[in-house]
Amino acid sequence: MDAGSLETWNTGMTVGEYPAPGQPIPVSRPSVVAFVGRARRGPLHTPVTLSHPAEFLRIFGPPTAWSWLGQAVQQFFEHGGQRAVVVRVASAASAATLHLPAGEGRLILRARDPGRHEHLRVSVDHDRVEHDPLRFNLVIQRLSDEPPRRVIDQEIFRNLSVKPGDEDHVGDVLAASALLRLAGPCPAQRPERTVSSAPGGAVSYVDIRPDGHDGEDLCDYDLVGSASERTGLFALEGCDELSLLCLPPPAPGRDLGLTALVAAERFCRRHSMMLVVDPPQAWRDARDALAGVERPGFVSSHVVSYFPWLRRRGEGHGRLVPACGAIAGMLARKDAAAGIWRGLDSQTGQLRGTWMPAEDVSPEMARQLHQRGLNVLARAAGGAAVIRGDVTLAGSAARAPEWQSLTRTRLVLFVLETVARSTRWLVFEQNDPVLWARVRHQVSAFLEQLHEQGAFAGLAPAQAWFVKCDADTQSRDRGGLPQLNIVLGLALCRPGEFLVFSIGHRRAGTRIAAMPVTRNLALAG
Repeated sequence: MDAGSLETWNTGMTVGEYPAPGQPIPVSRPSVVAFVGRARRGPLHTPVTLSHPAEFLRIFGPPTAWSWLGQAVQQFFEHGGQRAVVVRVASAASAATLHLPAGEGRLILRARDPGRHEHLRVSVDHDRVEHDPLRFNLVIQRLSDEPPRRVIDQEIFRNLSVKPGDEDHVGDVLAASALLRLAGPCPAQRPERTVSSAPGGAVSYVDIRPDGHDGEDLCDYDLVGSASERTGLFALEGCDELSLLCLPPPAPGRDLGLTALVAAERFCRRHSMMLVVDPPQAWRDARDALAGVERPGFVSSHVVSYFPWLRRRGEGHGRLVPACGAIAGMLARKDAAAGIWRGLDSQTGQLRGTWMPAEDVSPEMARQLHQRGLNVLARAAGGAAVIRGDVTLAGSAARAPEWQSLTRTRLVLFVLETVARSTRWLVFEQNDPVLWARVRHQVSAFLEQLHEQGAFAGLAPAQAWFVKCDADTQSRDRGGLPQLNIVLGLALCRPGEFLVFSIGHRRAGTRIAAMPVTRNLALAG
């Protein structure tokens, strides 16, 4: 099954925001990598943008033995990645509670996010509201995971009320809290002050109870989620500038299932992204990997994978770790330094830290794996370890050589998504020859800059790219409404041999479709 052949690519893409009319199209952008998986804590089904590994620790907690997500994000930043978007998912997880005495009753609060690793505490005082038996002040703190505990987040709410209908009702106010929610009805009285038993009665704290639950191991359906509810990987809908999706195995000892793989690949295909996945853990040596990729199964030009897994240098038979985060970090670092149209080399594709391939792969076996769409992490001179190969999971099954190459495939996705987004402004303009000329000028300037930096084959522009937007390219959609079409030709392997795509803009959205490969240079006019 070739699920991602760009030569038959025909996806719907709705673009929400768009640059100003005629604005120059940037030839580079940061490579933002999305991660979906299980974590100790943090908001569920909510994309959180991170620019430093410390942010992951603060929001989602340290890596765990039952999830590869934290390890993958850590590897991403360790290998030079700069921006990550993380979506936490869980299965049957529950939130911990916190109970505050309130006269004859109790005020029960619940952690906003499920899990048993939310180290929260609260203090209650009645300062400046002593006269009102229904009002109180609340301080909420989140503490660090490891002792000595320190405060890493704090929220202060003053003049809260337990009176139903009050504009400062505790339930309504805490609906905006990032840490706690009201659980159940309010007591008739306000919660009592939290005071220390020490002389002087200083304000003290009440800790959250250990009654939360981290949930069960994830299944494919947890990772995929629901498109209508924006859960799982569909929580990423609407996130701008994503270029890679990293989907670590759901748990140690469990591989990513075919259901999740197909859904993630289709999501990436719709959003001009690449999916980075790890090979099955049962592939212990290169012969296992070769036998595995030779079986009929999933192939796609939107997926990149590699062999083998990693282990720490000097650990011998230590724990194996997937390297999808490291691969994503290498690609992001390379994109920022050299451009998306350059491939990984011995410097940008080098493993950092003490990571090493778990198995040695001979050059001949590596060549055979490359032919079948699998890259190789190999040991190099001087003790270094590098990724060798520049192939997508389409391998030799791809119907055009461009889709075998990871770098060329990513370049095509970048060009199409960037042009589509940057020309969205034209749907609000008069569709006439003046507009067509403006579009040609804007897109041509973008493609010429890429050509000057070596992105395309061919020395002369006419051999490297073309853009056509005129009376011949215009059409109407199925409803009879006008659709403005831009036709692009990109020469990636040989001068004058173009991959051709149509970008069609309507008020309802944008659609990209592949057209037959052509050698017709007349289109370049």
